[in-house]
Amino acid sequence: MTTTEKILLEKYAVKYFIEAYPKPLEELEHSDKPDFTLIDKSDNSKIGVEIAHLWHDKEEAKLLLGRSTPTAHGIMCANDLIEVLNTLLDKKATKIEGYKTHDKYFLVIRVASPIFDKSTFDMYEKDIICPENRYDEIWLVLDEGNGRWTGLKQIKPNNII
Repeated sequence: MTTTEKILLEKYAVKYFIEAYPKPLEELEHSDKPDFTLIDKSDNSKIGVEIAHLWHDKEEAKLLLGRSTPTAHGIMCANDLIEVLNTLLDKKATKIEGYKTHDKYFLVIRVASPIFDKSTFDMYEKDIICPENRYDEIWLVLDEGNGRWTGLKQIKPNNII
């Protein structure tokens, strides 16, 4: 993935998140460590946002990014996607250590796989393993089948019911 492509994917992910989030947010800065700084306009707090993308596997990512010829991809099951999500959550758990100081930190994961929607993550919620981390909120951004990225699902730490 090129740097330009990565930046565009991040910008769209945060744009979709801002549009779907239940509180008014505004982008202040796109940088590194964290990827974005947002302002929560309801209380003027600064939110550091780390962006990630969730693909079922590398072949799906290549196909969706136009790097593979369109062919039958094979079986894509939700269990595999949840395992990939758990690996991603584990990888990102300590990512914000040493980042610029913000009032809050969010991890925003854009679910890039078009065949899985919010109902998939609702159904497999008990299988999502959220390791100990410093994020105040963790969100999935999903395309709810209408071509608009309006679906949000919050990932709760495993010790919160």
